[in-house]
Amino acid sequence: MDITKIVDKYFRPFVASAAAIFLIPWVLYLELVLPTHYEAYHWRGAWVGFDIGLVAFLAATAILGFRRSHLLSIAAFSTGVLLLVDVWFDIMTASPHDRPIALILMGIGIQIGRRIYQLAEKATDDIEHEL
Repeated sequence: MDITKIVDKYFRPFVASAAAIFLIPWVLYLELVLPTHYEAYHWRGAWVGFDIGLVAFLAATAILGFRRSHLLSIAAFSTGVLLLVDVWFDIMTASPHDRPIALILMGIGIQIGRRIYQLAEKATDDIEHEL
């Protein structure tokens, strides 16, 4: 048997399983020790940097879509994950007054992520038919 097939079949799922199992006690530990309020340093840099990355992934998804690249589904999936992370932190860091707006943005983010996925799936099908 080829070693790459063994790695694909056993190693990757094992690593993902081990990581998931390890994270359970880690999350419980964080729940116990982290403060409920914390003043963050480099707050602006963290958000601006994250949004620059999000712009880069959105642009990559668009470019790969226009080029009808087989890499489109990977870029679209990654962009969707970043959008969900962005929405999560927008909601969790919003003041109670801002949460309704954050929830609306969450709905918009989910719709955008869903549409990106649909477009990527269609483009991938079109590319496969051309091959």
